[in-house]
Amino acid sequence: MAVSRDDKVSLRLWERAKEVFEAAVDLHSHDRESYLQNACVGDSALLAEVKDLLDFHDRASSFLQDSAKDHTAAPSILPVFAPGQIVAHRFRIMRLIGAGGMGEVYVAYDLELGELVALKTLQAMLSADARMVTSFRQEVHLARQVTHPNVCRIFDMFWHQDGDQNAIAILTMEYLPGQTLLDLVHSEGPLLPSEALPLIQQIAEGLDAAHKFGIIHGDFKSSNVMLVPQVDGSTRAIITDFGLASDQHTVPAELRDERDIVGTPAYIAPEQLRTAPVTPAADIYAFGVVLFEMLTGQLPFQGGPETLISVKRKQHEPPSLEHANQLDPFLQSAILKCIDPEPANRPRSAADVFALLSPKVLWTRPRKLFLGIAASLALAVGVGLTLYQPNVINPEAQAAVDRARVALENQSVEGFATAIEEYKRATTADPKWAVPWAELAYAYAASSNARLKDGKTALPLSREAALHAIQLDPTLGKAYGALGWAQSLDFDEWPKAEDSFRKALDLTPSDGETHYWFGVHLRKKGRFKEAEEQDRLALKLVHQRDPNIWSELAFLFWTSGQIQKYHQHIAEQMKVYPNFALTRYLYARLLKLEKKYDRAADELSFAEKLEMNPITVLVERASLEEYRGNISQAREDVRQLEKMSQTQEIDGLLLAGVYADLGDFDTAFATLERAYRRQDNTLLSLATSPTLQPLHGDPRYRALLGKLHFSDQIMQQMEFKSSSLRGESRHPN
Repeated sequence: MAVSRDDKVSLRLWERAKEVFEAAVDLHSHDRESYLQNACVGDSALLAEVKDLLDFHDRASSFLQDSAKDHTAAPSILPVFAPGQIVAHRFRIMRLIGAGGMGEVYVAYDLELGELVALKTLQAMLSADARMVTSFRQEVHLARQVTHPNVCRIFDMFWHQDGDQNAIAILTMEYLPGQTLLDLVHSEGPLLPSEALPLIQQIAEGLDAAHKFGIIHGDFKSSNVMLVPQVDGSTRAIITDFGLASDQHTVPAELRDERDIVGTPAYIAPEQLRTAPVTPAADIYAFGVVLFEMLTGQLPFQGGPETLISVKRKQHEPPSLEHANQLDPFLQSAILKCIDPEPANRPRSAADVFALLSPKVLWTRPRKLFLGIAASLALAVGVGLTLYQPNVINPEAQAAVDRARVALENQSVEGFATAIEEYKRATTADPKWAVPWAELAYAYAASSNARLKDGKTALPLSREAALHAIQLDPTLGKAYGALGWAQSLDFDEWPKAEDSFRKALDLTPSDGETHYWFGVHLRKKGRFKEAEEQDRLALKLVHQRDPNIWSELAFLFWTSGQIQKYHQHIAEQMKVYPNFALTRYLYARLLKLEKKYDRAADELSFAEKLEMNPITVLVERASLEEYRGNISQAREDVRQLEKMSQTQEIDGLLLAGVYADLGDFDTAFATLERAYRRQDNTLLSLATSPTLQPLHGDPRYRALLGKLHFSDQIMQQMEFKSSSLRGESRHPN
């Protein structure tokens, strides 16, 4: 159905409101009001739209802050979906990976196609707005026209009914595990020309692919470029977010006015601020801004959001480039051509921009950031580096590895079983490729850690696969990391794990997952300061996007008795991952320590609703009742656990801790001995777990530490001593 002129004007007003909203939302109240008066001057309709969006956002934020103060209230309205939830009868939510004022982005498993996708949502209120829905549909319509490896694939649009029967619009797209170009520049600083050139080439090819279909991005910027690591060590650059994209012929110049302006001020071309035709040259202009940002770490046009638009409206010549002296003259020249105020003077295509750069960039200055790319290129020109020669990957093996990685996102018996079979298929199809062997080792170790496979069987298989990967490729850090993890879960092998972890991190220092595993291992050994360093580095490397690492850091603070840090960290984690089951479980444990027993019980109930293991929750309930002095209820919970233990495995360490607090030392040690016989890896926290503090003076405790290879040297390193989180007695004997 055709879109009317009124609908087009309304949609453009809405897009302009989105742009102003995104710039205003993070400003303080005074700065925000000043910015709005400047950005919306003479346009009361635009001002009203933006204020409506800001009001909605502020109400949502206020609710979230109130919930952080009193978590016995209903869970916060952000994020909308919880891990494990089925959305639109088709997608299982895996985790939240991003959120903003307009909605959220999740990783989800497509139950129909059996693969991972990204879900982009609109808040329920915005989903009820026909203009926003039209914009969403436009993003699908335009992006689906372009099929190119450097353009994010958009699949379809769906609707989901929430518990209040609100319809939420959902856009499904290609899942891109990586970071944005903006994040890279912020974290690592400006790129060397040799590092930037492979990315520039890919970005140019992606823009050209869109332009060939007559599509102008309209909001191209560094935060709309995803950088995704590839199996061969290279990086794939993908252009995302065509939400502001338009057909070249959608808005004739004579019909355009100030309400047609869309885009991000720092990257917007001058003609987008005038009633002049908008062509692919607008994206070339933004490309020039991005090039400058990549190579200097700065934007070429300085000024905050309250001044940038007004400065550019008056702009006839590009302002002086404050940081241009960092660039070689030929780079300055190419960028100045891109950001020429007259579209006709810019390069005709993104390919022409790349052509201005590629013959002149030096390729002899690689650094660790892009080692996979730069070192390979250095080999090509004879720099003389000695690198492992990669195996030519069998396509059948690659497909099997891809299927295995998808299956691993589903942390279940079926998910691990499927992943292991697919990795085995990959090793059969290409036995000389080390990667599937290393990832097979990871899958075995992960399934044992999650208690979905018997450690007596899974851990030897994990070590065997990891050692085979190392034999095939001695430079593969992930193989040493998987070996270290398997060793760290094994009663006899765990003292060797540290050497494997350190070897892995020497080879691949940017592997957040290995830093995470190493942090867990150090925490079990009582080296809390080092463990915290590893955990924080892991969080940084995964861009704060793994709730398991957040939870490990909280667990570390609990274990080490750093209650103030524990409190502060959980408060932050509750804001970032409020609907992650382990978040609520750990918050309940904190409330127990703070003697807020009723609230702790409510949090445990909520954790169970979020699919926390019911047995683990019941163990914590028994501990909670013992803490509050309700011994009869604690013993009743324990009796129920004893009955359940006949058919299901129970965390031996936690259950023994409940018995210890109840004064049943004999039963506590009997529980620990049973856990030892079945090789329950939670026992490797025996020396550090606060739950076993009452047992520290018993000779049986020292004997069990010896059986687990906690040597005198390790205990001295730990400065082992009997300390308690709890302080005074909580109830009469």
